Amino acid sequence: MDRLLKYFVILITGLMCCCSIHAQKRLSPLTAKTVNWGFNGGINALSTTHFSVYQGDTKLEDVSYVNKVGFTGGAFFRINLSNFFMQPEVTYCFAQEKFSFGRLTDSGSSSLQTTINTHYQSLLVPVLAGYNIIKQNHYLFNVYLGPDFQYHYRTSFDQGNTHFIDKSPRYSINGIIGFSFNISNLFFDFRYEINRPNTDIYFNDITEAPEYLKDISVKKNENILSFSCGLMF
Repeated sequence: MDRLLKYFVILITGLMCCCSIHAQKRLSPLTAKTVNWGFNGGINALSTTHFSVYQGDTKLEDVSYVNKVGFTGGAFFRINLSNFFMQPEVTYCFAQEKFSFGRLTDSGSSSLQTTINTHYQSLLVPVLAGYNIIKQNHYLFNVYLGPDFQYHYRTSFDQGNTHFIDKSPRYSINGIIGFSFNISNLFFDFRYEINRPNTDIYFNDITEAPEYLKDISVKKNENILSFSCGLMF
């Protein structure tokens, strides 16, 4: 999380500078519009509330997990009804993580340390319902929640000098909560995706996985935290 915090501080510092420059220009009102549209980009990080690695039916003990910074970007439109709004989006998401475990030897000892970097690529279609707590002149502050329809189309793995890919499509529905605020056209968005489904990994189901990983499975409960900024018109 230290790396994520560093990226977050850099992002916020840059955005504050943009706001300072933008505030000197004439602001265009958003609050009177029935429909807004925009685009955004930002960073994300996976986090786990449960993480276990099994070799066959045996749970491995020498296990570590590290979340890594990914990125996200997309477009949206917003339909306003007084202080309420609906906001469908289309978003590309790249997320990544690293985990290590000690594979069991023939004698049953855990000594074959294995580290795997995993990269996920997905298309997301959130459909959010929100409420503007502040809606005044050029400033908006709102909270929102809603389902996130996800299409996971590619997962790649790096283990030492070995690289292999799982192209089996997976579909899931996740829940999102978050908030955002606008200074005229510039906005900042903070969201949390809760209990992402279908995140377990069974290397036996991946055709390109090396034989020494075929009896390995990873069971995890994952969430994802995202920070982004963009423009809304």
